[in-house]
Amino acid sequence: MNLRLFLLITAVATVFFGCDEDFEVFAPYKTVPVVFGVLNTNDTTHYIKINRTFQGEGDNLEAAQIADSTAIEVSNVQVEFLNTNGTVVKTTMLTRDTLEPRQPGDFYTAPNVVYTFNESDLIRYASARLSFVFNGETLTAETPIVGDLDVDFPLLISEVKFVNNDISGGDPAEYVDTRFSFNSAENGRRYEASIRMDYMEYYTNAAPVRKTFEVTVLNRVLQATIAGIELETNMSGDFFLQRLANSIDENPEVTRREILDPSYQFDGISEDLYIYEQSTNTAIGLGQEIVTYSNVFYEDGTPALGVFGSSSSKTREHKFAKNTLVAMINGEFTQGLKFCSNQPELVLSFPQGACD
Repeated sequence: MNLRLFLLITAVATVFFGCDEDFEVFAPYKTVPVVFGVLNTNDTTHYIKINRTFQGEGDNLEAAQIADSTAIEVSNVQVEFLNTNGTVVKTTMLTRDTLEPRQPGDFYTAPNVVYTFNESDLIRYASARLSFVFNGETLTAETPIVGDLDVDFPLLISEVKFVNNDISGGDPAEYVDTRFSFNSAENGRRYEASIRMDYMEYYTNAAPVRKTFEVTVLNRVLQATIAGIELETNMSGDFFLQRLANSIDENPEVTRREILDPSYQFDGISEDLYIYEQSTNTAIGLGQEIVTYSNVFYEDGTPALGVFGSSSSKTREHKFAKNTLVAMINGEFTQGLKFCSNQPELVLSFPQGACD
């Protein structure tokens, strides 16, 4: 699963419960906090979501739409930052905030309560420890901080080049490989590299829509969570263009698709998030089994639910090379998909590929 997709799905699926229809009477029930928090070293503002489990008679789908079913009152929410010796060097109190309502789904959409704080230089710390008080008990969760990702290729100054030659005169495309190379970060466990392309889709009788196509080119789990391990792969130009063509459904209402600048994305997640990800692969959503991994604990060592982890990401914005744009507009895989571009170099040399 794509790392950012996993983080997005898990962020909204913060309520986990079990239901057994064989029981006529509910067993003794204890409300348990459910935590989800990911500290990304690329972010300045960080969010922690704290909900609770729920159990009730009747339809769980209906109960999940009620905010009181999973809302929780906690206090003294804070994050302590520790150095490599385990000494607390900074303590930050979190602020209760309400974000925009979530997209409609299985769970209630508002209020979308989170706890937030600002920290722009996470990588100077070795680990972070979250704590809060619920019903007079203190719960904690600790995670190592994933360090900075060191990217070697593609170079910052390079263009995204999938085709070496100009095919506008009818010559067959000479596809080239794109090299991806970066080094592991301290405390990182799983890594991904991907290339993302956005485009604007215009319609005959509707407002334009921005769409995204993304290909994951590397997905690697390391045994050691140390920095400096080289992660490298290549992606062929024809592979990208074929995948792009296959991702687009035929729609007669589309008048053109304007190609926007691409970007390279590099991601790494901590051990906690990797284990949690494995346990949630088949356990997200209503009616699924209870997630079995958590690094959130009561003072006596009893586990609560959820995960507090860290991640590191790096995005590099680039431009498509002219010959690649021509191949996307008029090449063997994507011809007929109505791609166009207003990149000046393309407009001058291949004006028929410009957007209207």
